[in-house]
Amino acid sequence: MARIKTERNQCLPLFARIAVERLDADASLRKAETLDALLDAYARTYGLSCDDRTREVCHEVCASRFGCTFAGAKLVVTTANVSVMPMQNEA
Repeated sequence: MARIKTERNQCLPLFARIAVERLDADASLRKAETLDALLDAYARTYGLSCDDRTREVCHEVCASRFGCTFAGAKLVVTTANVSVMPMQNEA
């Protein structure tokens, strides 16, 4: 299992890192709705709630890490360079 190594993700709470790693471990869970459900469930186990910024960063991490295999990641075709790029997910 790959670990989250970028500086941006080091400040995520443990429950958020666990949710991202869970999607990393099981490709069938790679959906925005599943990520949101895991974030909410794991946060509750710590007596917390998942704030919007944490949720947004987790969606960005998953879209970046999993690309088109992360359902909910928006794709855009640029006119200057005809290539497909994953876009930031809107939480």
